[in-house]
Amino acid sequence: MKVTDIFKPPFRADGAFIYSADGVMCLMAANCRYYPREMMNRIVQLINGESRPTKKADVGVNFSEICINGDPVLTVRGWEYLSGTLNLSAEEAENVQSEFAVWVVGRLKGEEDTI
Repeated sequence: MKVTDIFKPPFRADGAFIYSADGVMCLMAANCRYYPREMMNRIVQLINGESRPTKKADVGVNFSEICINGDPVLTVRGWEYLSGTLNLSAEEAENVQSEFAVWVVGRLKGEEDTI
């Protein structure tokens, strides 16, 4: 099963949160005090494949946080959905969150799906 079978595109932004097509909260702005609507909408465009990045940025994962140029921008969410609704073990849920973070980073970099 691919991670996008769990966190299904297309994604949508609502304030500081990004939801999957099924309405599952999967990402949150890492610093909720500073989450410009334009930034969240741009992230959604990139992860939905509606647009490609225009600049090269250092995008990576630090545990459950997605960082751009070393600054946390997004936090992977969905733990309750994974461990409660889907009844995944803690290890399985962590693996799904990790795979999703890697997938999001790839999309933010403009890479094709590798998962």
